Amino acid sequence: MNHYRHVLFAVDFDNAPENAGLRAMEVARCHGAEITLLHVIDYFPEEIPNDWVPPEDADPGDYLKRRAGTALDDLAVRIDARAARREVLLSEVSAARAIVRYVDENGVDMVVLGRRAGHSEALLMGSTSEAVLRRAPCDLLVVQGT
Repeated sequence: MNHYRHVLFAVDFDNAPENAGLRAMEVARCHGAEITLLHVIDYFPEEIPNDWVPPEDADPGDYLKRRAGTALDDLAVRIDARAARREVLLSEVSAARAIVRYVDENGVDMVVLGRRAGHSEALLMGSTSEAVLRRAPCDLLVVQGT
């Protein structure tokens, strides 16, 4: 059995992240692994929640990074991951490529992703989960959303 040393929970706030986050914490605790919560912001995202649209006088990248950082802090409390490292990346590449780059650069050996509930396919072609699965040099756990 592999003993994971660094678990990465790649957080997509659109997918009700608590279920996947709890599973990521379970894996990290079972293996005594470090855990990182990572949110990637596509620069600039085409679809963001209305309450995340930056004011006109704010730098959009900085504003989105601050909002995502606060959301990661709130999620860390909800999934009992207060000691987890939190990272927000503003990326000019796809979220999947940014996740795989983070894996390569930070010694990650398990990635946990959530997916939208209600999809009958295990992984949707073209999804971030599917793209990470094809590229990541480590194990991947995709957790059904609620």
